Amino acid sequence: LFSGPEGVGRRRAAAWLCAYLNCLAPEQARPCGACASCVAVAAGRSLDYKEVAPAGTSKSGRAKLRAEISIDQLVPRDQPGADPDPLGPWLAARPHGRYRVGVIDDAHAMNVHAANAFLKTLEEPPAHAFVVLVAPGPEALLPTVASRALNLRFGAVPVADAEMADHP
Repeated sequence: LFSGPEGVGRRRAAAWLCAYLNCLAPEQARPCGACASCVAVAAGRSLDYKEVAPAGTSKSGRAKLRAEISIDQLVPRDQPGADPDPLGPWLAARPHGRYRVGVIDDAHAMNVHAANAFLKTLEEPPAHAFVVLVAPGPEALLPTVASRALNLRFGAVPVADAEMADHP
C-alpha cells in the first residue's frame, strides 16, 4: 500500500518500482533510465506495468455518483460488457521482463465485491508480480484488504529538500 495525500508521488513511485524491478543494467541501486525496459516505463509503454482506476461511468455510459473499481476490472467475469483485460489474469501471465507491477489506483474506491474477489490475489500474488495499492491510508480500505497490505507511507517533502534533490 502506497499511502499518503494526493500529489506526493505514489503513482510515480509505483512506475519507478516497475522500472527498478525490470531494469536491464546489472547491479544498479536504481533504474538506469537508459535500457529498453526503463525507457518503456518512462514513456508509459511498459508491457509489465498496468494501472486500474475507478470508473466514472456505468456500463451504459451514465455518470456514476461515486467512481468505483468494479469486480470485472480485477477478476474475470462472464457477462456482457465486462472488462476484457482484468488485473488478476494480467498479473498471472508471464512478464516480458522479470516482474509485472499492477497498480490499483484509488484502491479505497474498490467496491466490496471487487475487494472480496481480489483478496486471494492479494494474499498470494504470483511469484513474478507485485500489486501496489494507492490510497490515502489503510483506514480508507476495507479491513480485509488493509490487513493484507504492507503500508508504505508517503508524505510531503519540504520545498528546500525538493530543491536540493534537483541539484545534487
